[in-house]
Amino acid sequence: MTKKPKPLKYGIIILPLVFLWAGLSFERNNYPNDPEYIYLMNALCILDGQSVGHIDNPGTTLIQLSAATAGVIHVFHNPENEKIIERVLRNPDYFIESTRKVLVFLNTLFLLFLGWAVFRKTKSAWIALFFQVSMLTSTYILDVTWAKLSPEPMLFFITGLYALAVLYYYHDEHPRPWRYVFLFALITGAGLGTKATFLPLVIFPVMVLPGLRKKAAFLAALVVSFVLFTIPAIPEYDSMYHWFRNMITHSGIYGHGEKKIIDLQTYIPNIKKILTANLSITLVLITGIATLMAGIFSRKRNAVTREMNLLAALLSVYIFGILLVAKHYGGNHYLIPVMLLAGISLYLIITIVLRLAGKPEMGPYLFPVATLLLAVFIAWNHPRWMIISNRQYLAASEEIDQSSKWLDENYGGYTRINYYIYSINPFTGLKFGNDFAKGKLMRHLKATFPKTYFYELSSDTYTNWNIKTSLHEIVEMNGNRIVVLNCPADTAQIIEMAARGLPLTRVYKGEAQNIYILDTLRYQPEKKNDQWVPADSLFFNADQFSPDGKYFVGSGEIPFGPVNAVSQERVRSGPNSIKLEKSNPFAIDYTIEGTKAGEMYIIEVWRHSDRSEGNLVVAAQNPDDFYVARNEAVILDENGWELLRIRLEITEKIVGQPLKLYLWNPGKRAAYFDDLSVRKFLPREINQPDEPIDQN
Repeated sequence: MTKKPKPLKYGIIILPLVFLWAGLSFERNNYPNDPEYIYLMNALCILDGQSVGHIDNPGTTLIQLSAATAGVIHVFHNPENEKIIERVLRNPDYFIESTRKVLVFLNTLFLLFLGWAVFRKTKSAWIALFFQVSMLTSTYILDVTWAKLSPEPMLFFITGLYALAVLYYYHDEHPRPWRYVFLFALITGAGLGTKATFLPLVIFPVMVLPGLRKKAAFLAALVVSFVLFTIPAIPEYDSMYHWFRNMITHSGIYGHGEKKIIDLQTYIPNIKKILTANLSITLVLITGIATLMAGIFSRKRNAVTREMNLLAALLSVYIFGILLVAKHYGGNHYLIPVMLLAGISLYLIITIVLRLAGKPEMGPYLFPVATLLLAVFIAWNHPRWMIISNRQYLAASEEIDQSSKWLDENYGGYTRINYYIYSINPFTGLKFGNDFAKGKLMRHLKATFPKTYFYELSSDTYTNWNIKTSLHEIVEMNGNRIVVLNCPADTAQIIEMAARGLPLTRVYKGEAQNIYILDTLRYQPEKKNDQWVPADSLFFNADQFSPDGKYFVGSGEIPFGPVNAVSQERVRSGPNSIKLEKSNPFAIDYTIEGTKAGEMYIIEVWRHSDRSEGNLVVAAQNPDDFYVARNEAVILDENGWELLRIRLEITEKIVGQPLKLYLWNPGKRAAYFDDLSVRKFLPREINQPDEPIDQN
């Protein structure tokens, strides 16, 4: 190929600059639960010294980038001298937006690097521009790359690096296959650690690397690379395995539905939808297959054997990608790893066609034409759709801000209940993200926002974060000035909620935001005669022992099991507490006996643990009859002690059964326990004299 005028090579700067300007100017929805808060909260797990809880994508590379971004911001800008976890929880959208901008910058730098690397290898500025432009053929790519904190912006430059590796592999005059074994393994491991939709790209190295040894070495190195990029998720590998196994073996989305690999009634129509909705993929497939067929039947096929082998491997990636996504087709973003191979695929197609036609010298003319055609298509097609998308994001965010301001001005003193998961605000986002972090940040959420309530219509459940409560308890603690955020505008559902004891009056209606207040005229408070009355209580704090020193005793000299695990390292009251760790995971052996139907027990203990490890357990002799291991705290005090609580109602199934009470810590880190109490209650209408708790 002839060299173009030198100034043309500086054209590779133009597209990255446009990409940067447009990406930083683009809007995004405020407080989107899925997926942005998932990655934010799991990033906080890393900053808190924990493993991540999210394994679905697995998305670990994005989680690590989010953690790094928050950490750097916190180090260089922390005017209030806050702790990093608390600071991020108080302003989560700021850190999400910051990570989004970091991704825009990274992808801008990658586009610039891609142009330079292609120019360096091919000595053609037009081919460099062609590769840059081919990264932006779909509006889906731009939308997820600019507007969302999701795995796709990470896949943008990971897949781009992959395509660049393919180009270098093709142009390497003296190929050293072992170099590419490890290069492809490293890039593919990063892709798989980002999202499982990268899986089809495993095919290419397996097909093109020469010899079984190198293919096997690639697969072995790929395993190592995947582990490297998913280090924070290693403790969750077992959950990850079962997640992906269910995804493969069940026909429904996210591993649900019938236990069969493919449902042909949806699978075949999904393939048609993919090919119809993604014309760039369809174009590459049709032209690629036609090119291979022409090469097979051409007399000059020996001159393009290497190119045809590479193209066949890439088309195999396309086909596998379509077949993989068609199983659970829920959006075109799942196809982005395949879409981003368009540049290298079309480059090989053009090269093969020119050589079969005996016109390789036409390359310097054909690539400028192809580049300009793609650029004209993008300039004609993309702006209108991106403008519409940008306006939609802006309108949604403006409505959220407007409704939030209105709420503060008119009902600022009201207790808020968030309609989960549809309320759009930081609290719903934080809860949603923490649910996908396996609740690992619950201690921080409760300490930072102690009175935060949620309601789920599907289960008719009220929670204070993850602790079940009731509307009556919320009203009793906070008064009846209650505002419920973003309930559905559906009249039937509002009527259903009123029938369940939550009568509402709408006070704000927007396009997507609906705000209601509790209708106090129709609200029926809980009747007093339904409440429990105390009957007896028992306390234990690891400070009293039997005369021979062999047994713990609580109030009333009641035994609580053999003395073990006594510690003075952390105490809440008195000189001692219980310390449980891996080498000594159990303590306390107390039995509640002689239970009667209608009784209720509240069992509580205070725990101190850096990672909320350690359980309060109550179990019947037959665990199928009753077994509760409570790990979630209901209260966190100023000294870091958490209150665990079990509410035990004696039903006919367990009446008279001895119920074993003990402490258990199966975790790796130490947990301290102190100030345990067992309180017995009777329904008020029974009106019986108080009875002591039966001793064992």
